[in-house]
This record gives sequence, structure tokens and C-alpha cells, in this order.
Amino acid sequence: MKRKAMLAVLVGVLASCTLYTIWFFMQGREQGAAQTPQVVEAQPADAPVVQSGTPSSQFLMSGAVSIDARLGTAYLQRGIAGQTYVSVMATTGANAGLVRLPANVTLVIDRSGSMQGSRIQQAKAAAGFVLDNMQDGDRFSLVTYSSDSMVDISSTVVNPTSRARIKQTIENLNVGGGTCVSCGLESGRLQAKSADFGDGVSRIILFSDGQANSGITDSDQLGTLARSIEQQGVTVTTIGVGLDYNEELMSQIAVSGNGNHYFVEDPASLSTTLASEMSTLRELVAKQVTVAFRLGDGVSFVKGFDRDFKVEGNVVVASLGDLPAFSQRTVLFQISTAPSAGETRAITSLSVDYMDIKAGAQRRLEGSLVAALTDDSTLIEKGLDSQVVARVEQAALADALTEANKQLGEGRVEAAQKTMATQLQKSRSLNKGLKNDVLDKQLNAFGAAEAQMATPAAMSDSGRKKSSKENQVLKRELSY
Repeated sequence: MKRKAMLAVLVGVLASCTLYTIWFFMQGREQGAAQTPQVVEAQPADAPVVQSGTPSSQFLMSGAVSIDARLGTAYLQRGIAGQTYVSVMATTGANAGLVRLPANVTLVIDRSGSMQGSRIQQAKAAAGFVLDNMQDGDRFSLVTYSSDSMVDISSTVVNPTSRARIKQTIENLNVGGGTCVSCGLESGRLQAKSADFGDGVSRIILFSDGQANSGITDSDQLGTLARSIEQQGVTVTTIGVGLDYNEELMSQIAVSGNGNHYFVEDPASLSTTLASEMSTLRELVAKQVTVAFRLGDGVSFVKGFDRDFKVEGNVVVASLGDLPAFSQRTVLFQISTAPSAGETRAITSLSVDYMDIKAGAQRRLEGSLVAALTDDSTLIEKGLDSQVVARVEQAALADALTEANKQLGEGRVEAAQKTMATQLQKSRSLNKGLKNDVLDKQLNAFGAAEAQMATPAAMSDSGRKKSSKENQVLKRELSY
């Protein structure tokens, strides 16, 4: 009777699942039922890697960056092709000892005609705020763009003498012309890389209040540009100002540039947003975190979620950028497996490389993920990894936001609200069984966004624009 009751609950949960998660309930594992996770300590990059434990579908690695790597399932059906997910969660604790790297900040500010008046004045104030929050010895540069770009302040070491000159240049900024975001990014890249900054941290902060209408205007191509900048060790954060900027484009730049994305409706609050951004520079724990996977024989990459992946043959690489204290980043991708005999199936080996800021040394963590093969249908029925299921559900929420924003762009507010309400109901029903705290918090934020879209204010043109931009910021948060 007890088993029948459990299966009844399982069937009820299945009814509420997205297409992503149904498979997990059919192919996953019962927590703790199969294998003991491997645990590995961080090693210097040139030291032999120490591994312990038996082959496992979960791998725990500890260091300045702690890694929790998991398969969606511990079990695969022997002799049958299948699919599952690979999930990695990277977390950091405190920046013990308050180690602060020198900062190399390049501001890239929109000076097109739409910035006339209060917006350019607030942008000037924001630039001054960034400068005031930098220490002597940091580097600062300023690029502005309209139909082309201009280097207003080339990369300069911050000191008492240069501060006064920089502030005067900021005050003299003027506006006019179109919006060539790519021009600004290209010039920003050159300034950020113009000086050898050693072990410091480099970041471009891009401001815009409008639509890219010259140079590169395609979101994917601008994402490619941002990715190439990030690969040179410079992360790219974007700040959209007002209700008329292209939120999809600005968010894509931030995703590919491994930076943050902010929506600032009122330019007067720019300083508050920048205070948050500058704190991530001051509190870094790890720099240039990269996760590389080498898939086993017969294992193929199917689809990556929420961030950029580089796939060459059986090697999959994802960059997590620079990690501040008390942060969390995730990697999620789907794989397919060819039929296999035997007792186990090697899914992937993985390595995590990063600069440990406190130690001032490069670190590497390595491990592997292995699935058990079985003919026992009862193991497959009751098995799942609830943490991976919750992460896949985050991707489903992000997809719902993408669809809702498409509907908002078409003026279909009620359809967008229904899309979000339907997904919210499914995800909440699923999390009743999972009881995942992270997903619960995200569902609360998603629910607040859905409720806002049901108000009369959301029906106006400005209301639709605001909802779309807030949804895009929420989607970026879900993608972490």
C-alpha cells in the first residue's frame, strides 16, 4: 500500500511537469540510492589531481570555488539509447582577508540624440560615481558612442592629478547622432586591453537608452562580439536606461560577456545600480572561471541552456567569468547516449580552472561523472536528482519569459500573462515535491512579475515596455 501511495504521488507530480522534467522522473534516481559522491580538494594547476571515491553520478569539489557536478540520472537503461543532463553549480563564500584586485574599468556611454537633457546629465553623474569608487592605482577609461565612437578618456591610471582631469572631461560630454553599440564596444575593448593589467580585473560597463541602428545591430552578432571580448579577460556588463532600449540585445551582450544586466527606468537611480556593480569588482573571490567537459565515447552534446557553450567534437567548454563573494553560477546542458552494455557508462570528465584571488595562484579541479546501467525498471521509475530537476525547471521558466516577451512585443498582454501563469502553476506544482529553496525563491520573483502583468497599468504601451524589460532582467537572474 505504501508503494502504491508513493506511485500515486509520483503520477500527480508528473502531470504538472514540463517536457524538460518528465523525463527525469522516468529515468532519474532516488537520492542516495546508488553511489557515494566523489570529493576532491582544489589543487594548483600544475600539481597532480587527487581523486577519491568510486565512480559516481555526482562529484563534489572544494576550494575557493566549490563545485557540485551532477547527472540528471544515476541510472541509464542498459542496451538502449537515452538522454540526460549534465549540471554544474559553482559557488563562492566570503572574500576572506578582503583581498582586492586592481580594477580596470571602461565606461561605454551612449551619447546619441535620445540622451539629450536629464539622461546625459545622469550618465555624467554615474561616470563620476564610478570614478569616486575607484582607488588610486586602478585604471579608468571612457568611450562614448553615437553614429560612431570616441575615446574621451584613454586608459589612465587613477591618482589625485588624473581624477580632476577625468572629471572635467566627463562634464564636457555632449550628445547627437545615431546609436552604434558595436562601435562603442570595439573602442571599449581596445581601451580595456591597451595596457598590460597583469592580475587585475577588467570590466566594460555599457550604457544605452535606445535601439542599435548603425554598425552591428543583430543581437546574436553583438553577442559574438561580447564573447570575443570576454575571451580576452574582460567581462561586459550592460545597463539599459529608460523604456526605449532593446532589452533582448543588451541582455545578450551581458550573457555572452559574462557580465550583469540591469534595467534602470529612472536615470536618477543609476548610482544605486552602479554601487551594486562596483561591489562585485571589490569582492571577487575567483577570476576567469572556466569549466571544460570531455564527453565519453557514444555521448553527444544536444543542447546548452542559458549561457554560451563552445563545442568542438567531444569537448564542451563554458566560461563563468569572474565570481564575487557569496555568488552562484550554473552550467546546464543536455546529452544523448548511444546504447551500451556492461555495468557503468562513462558520461564525462570535467575540469574547472580559475585564479584563486586570495592565494594568488591558478587552481584546477578535476573529476568525472559516471552513470550505472541497469535492467531494473523499478530503479528507473523512482530515480531522479531533484537538484538537477530544479535547475532544468529554471530553464523552463526562462523559456516562458522569452515567449511572454515575444507576445508583449506583439501587443498581446493577456496572452503573455497567461503564458507566465501557466508555467508558474506547473513549476509550483513540481516544487511541492522537490522542496527546492532556490527554485522557490525564483518562483516568488516569477509570480510577482506575472501578477504585475495582470494589472491595468501593464496594458499601456509604457506598461508593456516596462514588463518586458523587467522580465529580461529576471531571465538573466534565472540563467545564473
